[in-house]
Amino acid sequence: VWMGMQADGCPHDLSSNTLQNYLDFLSANGFNAVRLPLSADWVNNGARTVDSQCGEYSGQTFTAVLADVLTRLRGAGLLVLLDMHTLSYPEANEGLWCGENATECTSESEAPLVSAWTSLASSYCGTHPNIIGADLFHEPYTATWGAGSDGTRWDLGAARIGNAVLAQCPNWLIFVQGVGSNSG
Repeated sequence: VWMGMQADGCPHDLSSNTLQNYLDFLSANGFNAVRLPLSADWVNNGARTVDSQCGEYSGQTFTAVLADVLTRLRGAGLLVLLDMHTLSYPEANEGLWCGENATECTSESEAPLVSAWTSLASSYCGTHPNIIGADLFHEPYTATWGAGSDGTRWDLGAARIGNAVLAQCPNWLIFVQGVGSNSG
């Protein structure tokens, strides 16, 4: 099972496994794509070093780890859907796309997510044709869709963020998760 990079800044469980083992498993079992969960905080603070939980990547910067993982996925013939799984470090499950305890999003509070996505798009769009898209935000469970205030309407936020990504990389697909049963 493919594990994300949102918690430790590297694929999970590399302290007892290797990235090559993951790649071998994916190839041997006919996988052609992975969804790679990330953290906006790790992306925006790319010079932060990962720790001993990251095995072969211990002590490297997040930016270097991500670049190597994406390059090795490309080399293995695997497509990648980047997923902004969380905004924070340490990892937390946020109900809105602008912060753990937010009740409304503003252009200022959604700036870290926009910054992370535009950074990823400008860094990898031309160099990694195996990246097929951006899953903008994982499970915005307290957001609304087509109803409520502008600060909770994920349909409006996703449009803004998706347009920012597409301005940097028009060939990526934009994926938008739903809000469940919360007004839409």
